[in-house]
Amino acid sequence: MEKLLAAAISGIISIHAAQAWGNDVEGQWGPTIGWNIIPIHSVLTPQGHVLSFGTDKAGNQMGGLYYDLWDPAKGTGPEAHQLLPNHSPTDLFCAAQVVLPATGEVMMSGGDNNAGGIAANPNTTLFDGALKTMTDGGVKMAFPRWYPTNTTLPDGDVLVQGGSAVGVDGPGIITPEVYNREKGWRSLFGATSQLAYDNGFNEWWYPRSWVLSNGQIFNLSGPAMFFIEHEGDGAIQMAGAFNGDNKGATSTALMYRPDRILQVGGGAPSDLQKHIDGSNKATKLSFVPESEASERLKVVTEPAAPMNYKRHWATSTMLPDGRVLVTGGAHRNNLLDSEGPALHAELWDPDSDSWRVLAAEQHARLYHSTAILLPDATVLSGGGGSPGPWVNGKELRNFNAQIFKPPYLFDGEALAPRPTYAVGTQSLTYGGTLGLSYESAKPIARVTLLKTGAVTHSFNNDQRFLELGFTATAPNELEIALPDNSRLATPGFYMLFLIDDAGVPSKARIFHFAPPDTQPDEQDLIIDGGFEYPALSEDGSGEWRDFSAGTTFGAWTVESGSISLHLNSHRGLGKGASGLQHLDLNGHAPGEASQVLKGLTIGRRYTVDFSYARHDYAGQGLALGISIAEHKQRIAVTNAGSDHWLRGTLEFEASAAEERLVFSGLGGRDCCGVLLDDISVTPSASGGVENSKTPGEY
Repeated sequence: MEKLLAAAISGIISIHAAQAWGNDVEGQWGPTIGWNIIPIHSVLTPQGHVLSFGTDKAGNQMGGLYYDLWDPAKGTGPEAHQLLPNHSPTDLFCAAQVVLPATGEVMMSGGDNNAGGIAANPNTTLFDGALKTMTDGGVKMAFPRWYPTNTTLPDGDVLVQGGSAVGVDGPGIITPEVYNREKGWRSLFGATSQLAYDNGFNEWWYPRSWVLSNGQIFNLSGPAMFFIEHEGDGAIQMAGAFNGDNKGATSTALMYRPDRILQVGGGAPSDLQKHIDGSNKATKLSFVPESEASERLKVVTEPAAPMNYKRHWATSTMLPDGRVLVTGGAHRNNLLDSEGPALHAELWDPDSDSWRVLAAEQHARLYHSTAILLPDATVLSGGGGSPGPWVNGKELRNFNAQIFKPPYLFDGEALAPRPTYAVGTQSLTYGGTLGLSYESAKPIARVTLLKTGAVTHSFNNDQRFLELGFTATAPNELEIALPDNSRLATPGFYMLFLIDDAGVPSKARIFHFAPPDTQPDEQDLIIDGGFEYPALSEDGSGEWRDFSAGTTFGAWTVESGSISLHLNSHRGLGKGASGLQHLDLNGHAPGEASQVLKGLTIGRRYTVDFSYARHDYAGQGLALGISIAEHKQRIAVTNAGSDHWLRGTLEFEASAAEERLVFSGLGGRDCCGVLLDDISVTPSASGGVENSKTPGEY
């Protein structure tokens, strides 16, 4: 099948084909990866996995579909995938998807019915990434929806809009609804609008919807532009017509900066209009106050530079450096003809309003394809088909994907050295700061924050990009200013990237902004309490690495003796600890590791939580010492790390804005001793509690 399609498109060469440059100009596509299904829908979960769904194992639309869970940390082979059955009452074909900000579950709204017939369903389906289960959410929408859009609201609820009752021909669902994880669905009858969700250009088809910086919700779908209110019964305010030919279901769009949208390509209301040429035009939409005295915004449109290729069914992806990658699509709507598919990716620079043609993908990514940013700053592009174009009696069904390494990952032809960082919390607070330690061959020039994606049908409904301010608090330490509110960064899960002055991004960790009413008072004060930095698997150290007195590793300092970082897999010692690594407080002699806690409130009580065990070879008579300010504690350690870990606690009262926390390994042999992991320091509950272990001198 792939050979037939490759032969059919092998002679198609665009006049815009890029001259052969280096990887640092064109980027590089990796080899084709096999996929268990056609990834019509793709979601990056809080666990860093990619959930994809949309067909059965043969690529069919039907109630017996499966879903695929890919763990990038396990590579790209079959062993990195789990193919799981769907036990919900819907097949989720052409549903909407979003990660719920309070729980991290993937919520799917609507889709086809469970028999593969031509009808929508009103179901709510939940995927739990930790349990790896997909279940019925227990509540239904008031209206069945096929091709709807989910949008995360500033309060953490989810707005669903549009969709059709009976497939591609409509009619559209003209009343939006709002989902709350605890309360279920409520209808916005005040926002019922035939004009906003019309059938003329399938305005109900996956409406493009974004939260603006003042909390307004803006929609662009086909020629319809409007604002929607979600409070109370809701309301609709039309905002004029979008008149360019770069519109409709086959176009792609994203918010590339707060209150700045790029709308590009397309030109057809669905996949059925085969005769319509794709558009290469691009439009910038910006939002300005309605008047000097108004807090409400209005939309302003202006032409942007056109793409080099005409594209139906392309997908736009925000990159960590703030540029926009466009992949896939074709000149003709879901067809492979003499004009050919747009195999070359393109890169749009908002600062210069210019496009650059990049390396060519191997496979045509047309209708039902997806592209999504991964935490390692690469882009996964896959799918296409069901239905796809027919070649020599065979339908295009792409059970495959490719990973694109953008130009910023290269120094010439070779991969460039990348910054790395360690941080002690995954929970972020609006208006707060985040402290981290890093290592980089070049100075850090930028810090950016991108929301994890949820993409289908050329639109990623949860992409957001923010540039963050930061200051250097010490050598190789940064304090990063977080977004002020949930209108700028809607609640949910975000990837944070450090970018050096050569433009090379770090790999990202995934962080969480809880909905505003569940925001923590203060974040964890420890940096890298899980000892994940430096990453042993990346620096080639093997299963452990020793550090002697006077040296540092990330935010930690070896005060005396010697310590070792271990992979949790080393002799199975990390059986009870989280993450990938832990600390041995006896490298070649009993050692001490310390970190200075910053931002303490004098007189306030704090709790230090930690996990501990002993190395199997360390013998008996071991103890763990903990000290901070005037508080000290000694714990006898008899439990083996390969068996089980215990949790310890120390409470202290801050006597200064900065205090040094010290962990000491007492006893052991010249190879091994007390093991330590999962340290956190947080404000104590009001009134304080007694230490869970008996304090003692050491």
